[in-house]
Amino acid sequence: MVMVQAIATAGLAVLLSLHLATAVSTLVHARRAPRSSATASAAGRPTSPTGTPFRADEPIAFVVPVVGLGEAETGAALSALDVARRGDEVIFCAFDETDPAVGRIRAALARRPEVDARLLLGRDHVSDNPKMDNVEKGFAAARADLVICVDGNLELPSDTLERLFEVAEPGVALVSSPPVGARPETFWAAVECAFLDTFFARWQLAADVFGGGFAHGKLLMLRRSFLDARGGIAALARETAEDAAVTRMVREAGLRVRLTRRPFAQPLGSRSFAEVWGRTLRWARLRRRAYPLVYLGEATLSGMVPLASTPVAAPFVGLPPLVLLVAVAALWWGTEAVLARAMGWPWGRWGLPARIVRDALAVALWLAGWFGSGYVWRGQVVEIDRPTVKARSDRDSSGSA
Repeated sequence: MVMVQAIATAGLAVLLSLHLATAVSTLVHARRAPRSSATASAAGRPTSPTGTPFRADEPIAFVVPVVGLGEAETGAALSALDVARRGDEVIFCAFDETDPAVGRIRAALARRPEVDARLLLGRDHVSDNPKMDNVEKGFAAARADLVICVDGNLELPSDTLERLFEVAEPGVALVSSPPVGARPETFWAAVECAFLDTFFARWQLAADVFGGGFAHGKLLMLRRSFLDARGGIAALARETAEDAAVTRMVREAGLRVRLTRRPFAQPLGSRSFAEVWGRTLRWARLRRRAYPLVYLGEATLSGMVPLASTPVAAPFVGLPPLVLLVAVAALWWGTEAVLARAMGWPWGRWGLPARIVRDALAVALWLAGWFGSGYVWRGQVVEIDRPTVKARSDRDSSGSA
């Protein structure tokens, strides 16, 4: 029995240490100064023709998928028009005229004739990933070599380019950013914030501090020439999740992925339980498919695991079980409260209950993630374990504006 108590205590200590370390690393990531070009070059990373350093003064093509966006989300997509400079281009991508965002995008473009922007319609089936099918035409039509592919529901602030280029060091072939939830209007939106902010973003930003940065599909800045040299958009079909595929592509080239010091906001508005469950289950299945060994250990990252170990560990540390339970809960969620406040992420009246519910859901989602192989993206049904489809085109060549 003593051995079991000792193991439970050691496991509890490891989990609490990891929780604190990732929170501190996230703060370090947000506050550390960008490395100079000389320092980056001295690190010995190769800069090949396909890993050409990014230049802040070169033209940029913003490729923005807008399939299935609601009215509020379309507003976020249109923020790309405010960020684009003279010489840049903005390419919105949808499947067809029936998409609810198309009319709003057309109206916005008519009001902003000074911006080099257009809407492309149609679909080339280059993979089983409908998002890649959607943006493929945008990459093909872009004039610039440097592309920023950004999901339509991500809000781009005025300093977007500064955030991206400050980490675009020599040897970096891809700059990305995880989303953080913003402006939740319901409890379940706050739960999604709890997943996005002090859970997913915390771990992803902490990994970047130690050189293990990996892309997030919400925002990808890379060169078309780098992608084209490796098979283009179709090459990303080797993974159902495009962020996993492009991360591996970059690492295989001996280059690096970097994350922005401050993530970009995704306005959430109203969410229901079903929406949050469906979305987080999709993420779980994609992570299980892309990183099965990492996914195996994910269940231990829920706050419910250290809390469940307190009755066994309490006698070993000489504390009443209830006292240890309260202390662990205060340390676990108190760390997240401090992190959220320091990073400017939402907390509010739902902050604590949302994280308790998130950690309970995380265990159930981890279990559910092992079963089933499909998900729904913007009304498109995707099977993640079937072979890639052969390319075929449903593109309407006249469907552009």
